Amino acid sequence: MSQRNYSGENTGHTPEAIADTNTLYSGILYEGLESDLLDLAAEGRVVVRISEYILDELTRVLEEHGIRAELAVKSMEYGKIQVTPEDEIRKNKRFQEYLAESKKLIADAKDRPIYVFAKLMMEGHPNAYLVTGDSDLMKGDVTAALWGRVLTTRELIKRIIAIP
Repeated sequence: MSQRNYSGENTGHTPEAIADTNTLYSGILYEGLESDLLDLAAEGRVVVRISEYILDELTRVLEEHGIRAELAVKSMEYGKIQVTPEDEIRKNKRFQEYLAESKKLIADAKDRPIYVFAKLMMEGHPNAYLVTGDSDLMKGDVTAALWGRVLTTRELIKRIIAIP
């Protein structure tokens, strides 16, 4: 199982998925690749990381659709999803730099915190990937800024987890 030491360094070889809100939403509510990703996380075959911002956004979206927010929390527990507090993210010495970078690359302000979190989590960790289907986050310049490691759920499962 992948572990990060106090500095956030992954000390194992387990792939890490930085999941966006839509990936989690689909994984919680529907059968398919995104729910497979949560199952793989529960099995310890992939580590799913999200920020507190993503959890808050997920909770809001679920509630807008009449779904109790407790479902999000139960899904986090089931999938062994690791949530990083926002204050921890903001303390990172590169936070401001990546935030400014996100403003140049991403038009949708709601996607910027996801980009910043992904970049902070991926930096120096070649087995970490942003998992998304969001077209703004999959644009060529965004993908290039994230070291080419932006994948759809299908690509992550196929390339990293090696499930047919």
